[in-house]
This record gives sequence, structure tokens and C-alpha cells, in this order.
Amino acid sequence: MKEELTTKMHAEFTVSEETDRKLRALSLLQMERDGLNLTDERLEDEGISREQLEEYRKEYSTLLSK
Repeated sequence: MKEELTTKMHAEFTVSEETDRKLRALSLLQMERDGLNLTDERLEDEGISREQLEEYRKEYSTLLSK
């Protein structure tokens, strides 16, 4: 028997747009820390502006310093 996820169950696996954006920014900052150049095109692909990235950089500064 094949089980299907209900709408309610799907809702449990989703995150808000803001949380999604924060997670994408954290991922970008980690890539940058690992030596990847963050081009404007890469930021655009992720839907994050340079200004937003800088705000997230401040927010995650303690986490990224470890």
C-alpha cells in the first residue's frame, strides 16, 4: 500500500520565506568562508542581495567565527 502525504503533513515540512532566505544566506557565507567567490550572479540565483548578505553576515558572525 502506497502512503501519500496529506496537505497537513506537507505543512509540517515547510519553512517560512524568511527562514528559507536565512538558510540560503548562511550557506552562501559558508561557501565564501571555504574560498568560493560570491558573484552577483550566484547571489541573484539565490535571491539574496549584497545588502541582505551583509546583514546576515552580522547576524551569523559568531557562528561563522568558529
